[in-house]
Amino acid sequence: MPWAERICRLLEDGHWEAVLNELDPEEKYEGAVNLYHYIETNKEHIDYPQHREKGWFIGSGAVESGCWERDVDDFVCITKTERIT
Repeated sequence: MPWAERICRLLEDGHWEAVLNELDPEEKYEGAVNLYHYIETNKEHIDYPQHREKGWFIGSGAVESGCWERDVDDFVCITKTERIT
């Protein structure tokens, strides 16, 4: 199995710690985000097993970019066809 596919499966199964163990926190690529730091910073947002258990939709960045929080009690998502608040 290719490395990227294996890493994605580990993340989908909630094994972000195993992924962090394989990554170098000091690795740098021009114009790219360090994956180690991205996962470390966003681990609570990529807890896919817990999200599935709660019945939450797991979407792409394109879906997530249509959502924002106006204040603590008001989370808004805009879709092409309807507004949900």
